Amino acid sequence: MDMGGHGLYATVGEYMKFIRMMLNDGAGPHGRVLKPETVQAMSRDGLAPMGLSTGGWTTSIPSLSNTGEFFPGSPKGWAYTFLTNRERTPSGRAAGSLMWAGLANCYYWIDRASGIGGYWATQILPFQDAVSYPGFVEFETTVYHHR
Repeated sequence: MDMGGHGLYATVGEYMKFIRMMLNDGAGPHGRVLKPETVQAMSRDGLAPMGLSTGGWTTSIPSLSNTGEFFPGSPKGWAYTFLTNRERTPSGRAAGSLMWAGLANCYYWIDRASGIGGYWATQILPFQDAVSYPGFVEFETTVYHHR
């Protein structure tokens, strides 16, 4: 079954290397991984030019995922590879930042404008758990307020 990122996995350290590579316009610790123009294309909101946005989701399997939305009421779009926020988030993430998540409440964000990224890793179901997701938002908020 094709489900986007379904079946992809990595260690926290590998995710952090990926986040750092995206923040460094495609440069990794051992050399260039992607061209800067590729990173720019991966980061560009493809829905905005069409006047479209994205919002939340309705669960079809409550034991795996809650119904939810990231930063409800904030306008969001999709780049080739990430969800993008069109305005500054309440946590401090700059407009145009990137984020995504894994089913077991693993969340990451990449704020190329501020040079900040982070990863929150748990192994809890259902997705957007009532404790883990607010913990991620608090973690992100703390990062921005203490830099």
